[in-house]
Amino acid sequence: MSKKNISVTIALILILAFLITGCGPTSGGGNNGSVPVVVTFDAQGGTVSPKTKEVTVGSTYGQLPTPTSTNADFTFTGWYTEPTLSTKITEDSIVSNTNNHTLYARWEIPLTTKKVTVTFDAQGGTVDPETKEVTVGSTYGQLPTPTKILSTFTGWFTEKTDGDKVTSSTKVTNNKDHILYARWKIWKLETVKGRSFDIF
Repeated sequence: MSKKNISVTIALILILAFLITGCGPTSGGGNNGSVPVVVTFDAQGGTVSPKTKEVTVGSTYGQLPTPTSTNADFTFTGWYTEPTLSTKITEDSIVSNTNNHTLYARWEIPLTTKKVTVTFDAQGGTVDPETKEVTVGSTYGQLPTPTKILSTFTGWFTEKTDGDKVTSSTKVTNNKDHILYARWKIWKLETVKGRSFDIF
């Protein structure tokens, strides 16, 4: 082999070695920015396409997919680094995670504006007003206080007996017109040495 051919061969070997060293991952498993990492998109109950994308460390994420939800009331508001929605990622965000990682979709769930009528059953007492319009998903707000002879009002409940107690801060979960029932503690009249006492 001539000296010229040997020189050319050596030059080619050096160039190849340089390309392999310069484009490969750095020692210790790190990423020097030229090898892409894979981002997986978790739609959190929705659907998304594509489900993965290759990005380069040190560069921006670039175009991100927009997921969809089967619930038309849900609005997609962005991709986040954790399921707890800690850090928002946009197309202009710089890729700093050198490992394959996941981005999580965030959905905004609007409060319903449906209104229902609550009827107050005083259970033998009197109450004013007898009805009130409330919004599903919001609290009941101010509730009337009924009166009843020889009785103490102890609260409004979802059933005549048992049921759940409802206060002004209770959220309306029943999406239909419904009734709240007054609960009473009846006074007991007892006589002690000829004197009358009201015992609650």
